[in-house]
Amino acid sequence: MAKPLTFRLDANEFQLEPVKLDRKKLYGWTELIALDDSGMECQLATMDETGTLMIPKGGVGLGMAKQNGEWLEKSELVALGPDGTPAVKLPSSFAGSIELKATATPEDILDHTITAMYSLQGEENCPGLVSAAKTAIFTFPFSFTDNYEPGTGFLVESGGELFILAGEKQDFPFIGFDEAGTIDEETEEADSDDELDFGMM
Repeated sequence: MAKPLTFRLDANEFQLEPVKLDRKKLYGWTELIALDDSGMECQLATMDETGTLMIPKGGVGLGMAKQNGEWLEKSELVALGPDGTPAVKLPSSFAGSIELKATATPEDILDHTITAMYSLQGEENCPGLVSAAKTAIFTFPFSFTDNYEPGTGFLVESGGELFILAGEKQDFPFIGFDEAGTIDEETEEADSDDELDFGMM
Protein backbone atom coordinates (compact mmCIF):
# COMPACT_ATOMS: atom_id res chain seq x y z
CA MET A 1 0.00 0.00 0.00
CA ALA A 2 1.36 3.40 -1.00
CA LYS A 3 1.93 6.10 1.55
CA PRO A 4 -1.09 8.43 1.73
CA LEU A 5 -1.12 12.17 1.18
CA THR A 6 -2.60 14.30 3.97
CA PHE A 7 -4.70 17.30 2.96
CA ARG A 8 -5.78 20.01 5.37
CA LEU A 9 -8.87 22.07 4.60
CA ASP A 10 -9.84 24.57 7.29
CA ALA A 11 -9.58 22.55 10.51
CA ASN A 12 -10.09 19.13 8.92
CA GLU A 13 -7.50 16.66 7.65
CA PHE A 14 -8.05 14.02 4.98
CA GLN A 15 -5.76 11.13 4.05
CA LEU A 16 -5.93 9.82 0.48
CA GLU A 17 -3.76 7.31 -1.35
CA PRO A 18 -2.46 8.52 -4.73
CA VAL A 19 -2.40 6.02 -7.60
CA LYS A 20 -0.61 7.16 -10.74
CA LEU A 21 -2.66 6.87 -13.91
CA ASP A 22 -0.47 5.29 -16.57
CA ARG A 23 -1.42 5.69 -20.23
CA LYS A 24 -0.17 2.16 -20.87
CA LYS A 25 -2.61 0.76 -18.33
CA LEU A 26 -5.47 2.76 -19.84
CA TYR A 27 -4.83 2.30 -23.55
CA GLY A 28 -2.26 -0.48 -23.78
CA TRP A 29 0.90 -0.27 -25.87
CA THR A 30 2.69 -1.83 -28.80
CA GLU A 31 6.28 -2.93 -29.24
CA LEU A 32 8.32 -3.34 -32.41
CA ILE A 33 10.69 -6.30 -32.12
CA ALA A 34 13.38 -6.94 -34.71
CA LEU A 35 14.14 -10.61 -35.50
CA ASP A 36 16.97 -12.14 -37.46
CA ASP A 37 16.60 -14.78 -40.20
CA SER A 38 16.40 -17.58 -37.62
CA GLY A 39 13.67 -15.85 -35.61
CA MET A 40 15.92 -14.77 -32.75
CA GLU A 41 15.37 -11.34 -31.26
CA CYS A 42 17.98 -8.79 -32.28
CA GLN A 43 19.87 -6.92 -29.58
CA LEU A 44 20.87 -3.27 -29.80
CA ALA A 45 24.62 -2.61 -29.90
CA THR A 46 26.71 0.55 -30.18
CA MET A 47 29.98 1.09 -32.00
CA ASP A 48 32.72 3.19 -30.48
CA GLU A 49 34.24 6.18 -32.24
CA THR A 50 36.87 4.06 -33.97
CA GLY A 51 34.30 1.62 -35.33
CA THR A 52 36.31 -1.35 -34.08
CA LEU A 53 34.66 -1.99 -30.71
CA MET A 54 31.08 -3.21 -30.34
CA ILE A 55 29.37 -2.21 -27.06
CA PRO A 56 26.29 -4.27 -26.07
CA LYS A 57 23.08 -2.78 -24.68
CA GLY A 58 23.62 -1.45 -21.16
CA GLY A 59 27.35 -0.99 -21.68
CA VAL A 60 27.13 2.78 -22.12
CA GLY A 61 26.32 5.20 -19.33
CA LEU A 62 26.69 8.82 -18.35
CA GLY A 63 29.19 10.01 -15.79
CA MET A 64 30.72 13.21 -14.48
CA ALA A 65 34.38 14.07 -14.17
CA LYS A 66 36.29 16.83 -12.42
CA GLN A 67 38.51 19.25 -14.30
CA ASN A 68 41.52 17.06 -13.52
CA GLY A 69 39.76 14.04 -15.03
CA GLU A 70 38.93 12.29 -11.75
CA TRP A 71 35.51 10.66 -11.32
CA LEU A 72 32.93 12.89 -9.65
CA GLU A 73 30.40 11.28 -7.36
CA LYS A 74 26.84 12.59 -7.49
CA SER A 75 26.87 13.07 -3.71
CA GLU A 76 29.64 15.66 -4.12
CA LEU A 77 27.46 17.97 -6.21
CA VAL A 78 25.95 21.04 -4.53
CA ALA A 79 22.90 22.79 -5.94
CA LEU A 80 23.16 26.58 -6.09
CA GLY A 81 20.52 29.25 -6.47
CA PRO A 82 20.54 32.13 -8.98
CA ASP A 83 22.57 34.25 -6.52
CA GLY A 84 25.20 31.52 -6.03
CA THR A 85 24.12 30.51 -2.53
CA PRO A 86 23.35 26.85 -1.73
CA ALA A 87 19.80 25.94 -2.69
CA VAL A 88 17.41 24.58 -0.07
CA LYS A 89 15.92 21.15 -0.74
CA LEU A 90 12.22 21.11 0.12
CA PRO A 91 10.59 18.02 1.64
CA SER A 92 8.30 15.70 -0.27
CA SER A 93 4.56 16.32 -0.23
CA PHE A 94 4.27 13.08 1.75
CA ALA A 95 6.36 14.49 4.61
CA GLY A 96 3.60 16.70 6.01
CA SER A 97 0.09 17.91 5.41
CA ILE A 98 -0.85 19.86 2.28
CA GLU A 99 -2.83 22.96 3.11
CA LEU A 100 -5.64 23.62 0.66
CA LYS A 101 -5.95 27.37 0.70
CA ALA A 102 -5.06 28.74 -2.73
CA THR A 103 -7.41 28.17 -5.65
CA ALA A 104 -6.83 28.20 -9.40
CA THR A 105 -8.79 28.64 -12.61
CA PRO A 106 -8.95 26.29 -15.61
CA GLU A 107 -6.74 28.82 -17.42
CA ASP A 108 -4.09 28.37 -14.72
CA ILE A 109 -4.02 24.64 -15.45
CA LEU A 110 -3.62 25.33 -19.17
CA ASP A 111 -0.56 27.46 -18.34
CA HIS A 112 1.14 24.31 -17.02
CA THR A 113 2.61 21.29 -18.72
CA ILE A 114 0.92 18.39 -16.92
CA THR A 115 3.51 15.66 -16.40
CA ALA A 116 1.59 13.22 -14.18
CA MET A 117 -1.93 12.48 -13.02
CA TYR A 118 -2.93 10.67 -9.84
CA SER A 119 -6.24 9.21 -8.76
CA LEU A 120 -6.85 9.67 -5.03
CA GLN A 121 -8.24 6.56 -3.38
CA GLY A 122 -10.48 6.85 -0.33
CA GLU A 123 -12.54 9.84 -1.42
CA GLU A 124 -15.68 8.03 -0.22
CA ASN A 125 -14.44 8.73 3.31
CA CYS A 126 -13.94 12.44 2.61
CA PRO A 127 -17.33 13.83 1.51
CA GLY A 128 -16.42 17.30 2.79
CA LEU A 129 -13.31 17.46 0.61
CA VAL A 130 -15.14 16.14 -2.44
CA SER A 131 -17.87 18.74 -1.95
CA ALA A 132 -15.33 21.56 -1.67
CA ALA A 133 -13.46 20.37 -4.79
CA LYS A 134 -16.68 20.51 -6.81
CA THR A 135 -16.78 24.29 -6.49
CA ALA A 136 -13.06 25.14 -6.48
CA ILE A 137 -9.78 23.93 -7.97
CA PHE A 138 -7.17 23.87 -5.19
CA THR A 139 -3.52 24.40 -6.06
CA PHE A 140 -0.40 23.75 -4.00
CA PRO A 141 3.34 22.99 -4.36
CA PHE A 142 3.68 19.29 -5.16
CA SER A 143 6.71 17.02 -5.23
CA PHE A 144 6.71 13.22 -5.05
CA THR A 145 10.22 13.24 -3.57
CA ASP A 146 12.45 15.81 -1.85
CA ASN A 147 13.15 18.46 -4.46
CA TYR A 148 14.83 21.83 -4.91
CA GLU A 149 12.07 23.08 -7.20
CA PRO A 150 8.71 21.45 -6.48
CA GLY A 151 6.13 21.48 -9.21
CA THR A 152 2.50 22.55 -9.02
CA GLY A 153 -0.37 20.32 -8.03
CA PHE A 154 -4.04 20.85 -8.81
CA LEU A 155 -6.76 19.03 -6.85
CA VAL A 156 -9.74 18.51 -9.13
CA GLU A 157 -13.01 16.61 -8.86
CA SER A 158 -14.75 14.61 -11.58
CA GLY A 159 -17.77 12.37 -11.13
CA GLY A 160 -17.37 12.31 -7.37
CA GLU A 161 -13.72 11.23 -7.60
CA LEU A 162 -10.63 13.27 -6.75
CA PHE A 163 -7.52 13.64 -8.89
CA ILE A 164 -4.18 15.45 -8.72
CA LEU A 165 -2.79 17.03 -11.87
CA ALA A 166 0.94 17.60 -11.40
CA GLY A 167 2.87 19.86 -13.74
CA GLU A 168 5.35 22.63 -14.37
CA LYS A 169 4.50 26.29 -15.03
CA GLN A 170 5.26 27.43 -18.56
CA ASP A 171 5.79 31.06 -19.53
CA PHE A 172 4.08 31.35 -22.87
CA PRO A 173 5.04 34.59 -24.65
CA PHE A 174 2.21 36.52 -26.20
CA ILE A 175 2.51 36.81 -29.96
CA GLY A 176 0.09 39.00 -31.89
CA PHE A 177 -0.44 41.97 -34.14
CA ASP A 178 -0.02 45.51 -32.85
CA GLU A 179 -3.31 46.44 -34.42
CA ALA A 180 -6.43 44.47 -35.05
CA GLY A 181 -6.74 43.21 -38.59
CA THR A 182 -9.57 44.28 -40.85
CA ILE A 183 -11.52 42.27 -43.36
CA ASP A 184 -11.51 43.73 -46.85
CA GLU A 185 -14.92 44.62 -48.19
CA GLU A 186 -16.22 42.52 -51.00
CA THR A 187 -15.23 43.91 -54.39
CA GLU A 188 -17.35 43.82 -57.48
CA GLU A 189 -16.79 40.90 -59.78
CA ALA A 190 -14.47 41.56 -62.70
CA ASP A 191 -16.00 42.21 -66.10
CA SER A 192 -16.64 39.10 -68.11
CA ASP A 193 -14.53 40.57 -70.93
CA ASP A 194 -11.43 40.24 -68.73
CA GLU A 195 -12.02 36.57 -68.09
CA LEU A 196 -10.18 33.95 -70.10
CA ASP A 197 -12.24 31.79 -72.44
CA PHE A 198 -10.46 28.48 -72.61
CA GLY A 199 -12.74 27.43 -75.46
CA MET A 200 -10.95 29.89 -77.76
CA MET A 201 -7.55 28.31 -77.19
